[in-house]
Amino acid sequence: GKRIRDAEKEWISYVLVIGEKEMNSPSLSVRDRTTGDVRQLSTEDFVKEIQDATSGKPTSKLNSTVLLSQRPQIMV
Repeated sequence: GKRIRDAEKEWISYVLVIGEKEMNSPSLSVRDRTTGDVRQLSTEDFVKEIQDATSGKPTSKLNSTVLLSQRPQIMV
């Protein structure tokens, strides 16, 4: 829905949808924006994938809140 579209606009690489099914499952449903695939990964595998993808890259803190739902929206 709307939050997934907002995440795509913000160039967020991975989207995780956590619903009742995911709460009762040991795996996460991960949407990879770069490939368009939706995969089932364990939490450990997902964390390792993020660490591998970001190793050696500079990091900095966000200038706004981490939660996308609390970021200001600019209406044009």
